[in-house]
Amino acid sequence: SRLMLLLAYLMTRHQNWGEAKIRLLAADYDKKSDQSIESLKVMLEEVRIEAEPQIVKDVNSESFAEYSSDSSLVFIPFRIKNNQVVDPLGNPMENTLFLLPVVAMVLAAEDINLDAEPEEGKAAEMAQASDALKDAGKRAQTTLKEAEEAIETVEKTKNKVKNMVADSAEVTEEIKAKAEKTIRDAEKQAEKLSRKASKAAAKAEKAALDAEAAGVLPEESKPDKYSS
Repeated sequence: SRLMLLLAYLMTRHQNWGEAKIRLLAADYDKKSDQSIESLKVMLEEVRIEAEPQIVKDVNSESFAEYSSDSSLVFIPFRIKNNQVVDPLGNPMENTLFLLPVVAMVLAAEDINLDAEPEEGKAAEMAQASDALKDAGKRAQTTLKEAEEAIETVEKTKNKVKNMVADSAEVTEEIKAKAEKTIRDAEKQAEKLSRKASKAAAKAEKAALDAEAAGVLPEESKPDKYSS
C-alpha cells in the first residue's frame, strides 16, 4: 500500500525518527521475486522515498512476523470482512497483532498518488526548513571543531619551537626563521577556520529563526548559539 509507505516516510520527518530506516515488504505470490524487487525499486525511485524493498516468501502470519520482528513500528493493511477486522491474508487481526511489535493498522479509503512531490505547500516549507536547520547545525558544529583543533595546533607548535630553541644552543637563524614561519602559517589557518566557523554559526542561527517561522521549531526549543 502506497499509503503505508507515505505514512512511514512522514514518520521520518519527525526528529525522533529522523535516523529510522524504512523497509518495504512485498508478498511473493507469483514466485517472481527478481521481477518484484525490480518493480519495487522502480516505484521507490519514482516517488523519491528511500526504502529497502524485500520479498516475503511463503507468506503467512508467522513469516510476516519473522520479517518484522526487529522493527520499531510496523504498518500493516487491514480490511473488513463479515464485520470482522482481518489482515491481508484474511486472518483475524488480533491473531496477527499478537505476533508483531508496535503496529499501525492502515485502511486506505482511496488510491494515494505519490508520483508528485512527497510534500507540498506548508508541509514542504516545514520539511525544507527542518532540513536546512539540521544541515546548518551540523556544519556549524564541524567548523567549530576544526577551528578549535587549529587553535590547539598553534599552541602546540609554539611550545614545540620554544622547547627546541631552549634545548639547543646551536639553533641557527635559518632554523628560527623556518620555525617562526611555521607558527605564522598555523595562526593564519586557525584564523581562517575561525572565520569559517563564525559564518557557519550565523547561518545556523538564521536557519533556526526560519524554522521557528515555519512552525518547525518553537521559540523555547531553539538551539544554543554556536561560538568560536
